[in-house]
Amino acid sequence: MTEVKIPNHIMRFKSAVLGCRYNLDGEALYSVKWYKDGHEFYRYVPRDKPPGQAFPLPGVNVDVRNSSDTKVTLRRVTLMSTGLYKCEVSGEAPAFNTVSESETMTVVRVALSGVREFNYAANDDTQNATVCISRFWWEFYRSIADS
Repeated sequence: MTEVKIPNHIMRFKSAVLGCRYNLDGEALYSVKWYKDGHEFYRYVPRDKPPGQAFPLPGVNVDVRNSSDTKVTLRRVTLMSTGLYKCEVSGEAPAFNTVSESETMTVVRVALSGVREFNYAANDDTQNATVCISRFWWEFYRSIADS
């Protein structure tokens, strides 16, 4: 397995691209399978027609047309899409060497109402709390944009 690339955090209703790069050292590819919390939801077998196939799983809506052996695209993720995602790559017979790697993806809901206003009196430290909350949300959204 070379690399599994799964967004750590993603906003609800966005598309998520899960990446799985591999090197079979000259061995032919038998299959690439994707799991969420231990349940298979996508399989790519080059010999099958079509090679990509999705399986129903709550919270997982696979865009098969934009998925392949190296990536899976999930449409409109929901809070139920949060979980542990695993990519499993198997080589062809006779060895069927298999490697896998997992990462967690968390779907977040964006508060549309913004930061709540606080009432504070002069010489009161709640103003600092408002600044801290604003700073937290700024850092949070910046980290999502960077991933």
